[in-house]
Amino acid sequence: MRVVYCFLAAAVFGVTGAGSARGQQTPAGAWQATADALKKQPGLVRFYSFTSADAVQPNLAEAAAAMTFKPDNRSALTTEAGRVAGKAAVVLDGDSFEAPALTLRTNAFTVMGWIRPLGMGSKTGNSGSVSGMIASSGSGYNDGWRLLIYDWKTRQPSIELGREQGAFSARADDGLSAGFWNHLAATWDGTRVRLYINGMLSSEKPYAGQAVAPKSKLRIGFSGFGLGSLKMAVDELAVLDRALPAEEVAAFSLTGVPLPETLKPLVARAQTAEAAGDPHAAAAAY
Repeated sequence: MRVVYCFLAAAVFGVTGAGSARGQQTPAGAWQATADALKKQPGLVRFYSFTSADAVQPNLAEAAAAMTFKPDNRSALTTEAGRVAGKAAVVLDGDSFEAPALTLRTNAFTVMGWIRPLGMGSKTGNSGSVSGMIASSGSGYNDGWRLLIYDWKTRQPSIELGREQGAFSARADDGLSAGFWNHLAATWDGTRVRLYINGMLSSEKPYAGQAVAPKSKLRIGFSGFGLGSLKMAVDELAVLDRALPAEEVAAFSLTGVPLPETLKPLVARAQTAEAAGDPHAAAAAY
């Protein structure tokens, strides 16, 4: 497992500390600017901010399809001080938020958001297996997709796409940072699946299958289907019906700071080097 070096923060902010790239305590104005930019993105179909303690979270992409809190054994919704200054973040374990099923209009998508992993959750998977669901649309095994962690020690997220014969799976080469805010994104353009952590490409894998419409709701948090829960704080979940290019994923990981035009070709070069397992070449690209 490799470490995701925070080249983007160093390049844009002139810093070398990891905290900036993880988006710790983003000013509210900067977050709002990024949220407004995201709402203008073509193909945005779902966008939830989770910056309040409300049990119903509106879909900021359109009027319909709000997410509703589903408690675990009558548990109360838990919140904490969020990534955005002055706003909350929801904390989930065996509970979840769910919204009406999401059927994408194209054979491509992007799912991205901010999570703070706190530990494996109280729910185990089949036969007592330890795994943690982050977000899912349908089961993610025979239909839809799902984001999850199989091993807390490595905290490497996986994206799985449901198929009749069982899920196609791609796992990140890098782990999420425990206790810190991480920007996580997965994209599929119909031919290749890519996983990004904190704006950097972590892994990619070819997949030219056909998207299978989900048979159940869109969820963030525990959803069952043979998998356990992840204890995590959540701040934002967005789904688009197209694959965002690497430079746009990078820009959204730098909340409130547009990626300079001069950096975009360098980001593409660095992403290629990082995917090849050469962090020194990635750093040199910047």
